Amino acid sequence: IAFMYRHGVAVEVDGEKCAEYLAKADKFKEAAKMYRRGFLVERNGRKAVEYYAPGKAWDEIGSMYRDGDGVERDLKAAIKYFTDAKNPREVAKIYLEQNDFAKAREIYTAEKLWSEIGEMYRLGLGVPKNPMRALEYYVKAPNNGAFIRAYAEAAAIDREKTLALLKSAYKSRCHNCR
Repeated sequence: IAFMYRHGVAVEVDGEKCAEYLAKADKFKEAAKMYRRGFLVERNGRKAVEYYAPGKAWDEIGSMYRDGDGVERDLKAAIKYFTDAKNPREVAKIYLEQNDFAKAREIYTAEKLWSEIGEMYRLGLGVPKNPMRALEYYVKAPNNGAFIRAYAEAAAIDREKTLALLKSAYKSRCHNCR
């Protein structure tokens, strides 16, 4: 029925009824997106949040409050929803934005988000800027694309120390190495 109201098949196009039937079919995110983007309905952040909630789309609600997307910007609410979504990376980003570097680092450490701690050292966010220390954290992180940038910066400072660190990390990860 939602399809019919969305595309005007045998009925007039009606975005509100389309969203209503999507929600009845447990397609809460689709209904919420209509209100969030203003697709076939007037853009309405509060209505989007109402539709996201039953679908437990906490990340979506958190990002709306973080960005002020259709709702008043509220970082406390964003932290609550990102926490409910079990998304510590986004919670830590909010603390970084508020210059609460200690809290961000506490979260990154607890969650073993090593590349993010590496970024803090690489950029000097709440810690002294230190490319070598950044590289130590990047090496700990699995599949880290930022590693190459960190390597280049660290190697420019101390090539021998950088290579020693990389060899050590390689040996600790490589179980078949001799």
